[in-house]
Amino acid sequence: MISKIFVFLGLAFVVYGCNGPLSGPLITNPSFSFQFSPPLGWTFTTNTTYPGQQSSSTFAQQRMNNDVTAGILLAAQKLGINTMGWRWTLNGYSPTTPINVVDSTNTTGALPGTYVPGLGAVLQLRGGAAGAITYTDYILDLTIRVTSNNGAYFQSQWQSFADQVFSILSIQYNVKFRSAVTIS
Repeated sequence: MISKIFVFLGLAFVVYGCNGPLSGPLITNPSFSFQFSPPLGWTFTTNTTYPGQQSSSTFAQQRMNNDVTAGILLAAQKLGINTMGWRWTLNGYSPTTPINVVDSTNTTGALPGTYVPGLGAVLQLRGGAAGAITYTDYILDLTIRVTSNNGAYFQSQWQSFADQVFSILSIQYNVKFRSAVTIS
């Protein structure tokens, strides 16, 4: 009887773990898609750089890759997931177009076509004409595809992983998420 109770408790721990019950389909190579406003470090300009902005497309791309890699590895470490044999690719946003970031309080440089910073990210694009400036949220798309050769995980496990990655990207690297994360 005692051994049956221990087996039951052991199974309950495996099924529920610390992230709730395992649910959804098994997924081997998930893609995480979302909309976001990029941190200043993922952008560049050919003019005078804004604090935190990169001086070239190459540096901005490298910063983006490094931040995403750090987010993935830190999340996996926190959840006790082995990333041996994992690879990830980024699709969607790539910092190929220079953007001119100007503080919204700076009225002399706040011209249409410039971007509004906030909270360490690029939040809006100024449009319209001088004197009648409009603002549009600066929202981009990104998909992170993880390729793993060490087994499949339930969708709920990937969701816990995604929650950790995106929490890290948001708090430590100033990514401003504008949508929920879709896992496929």
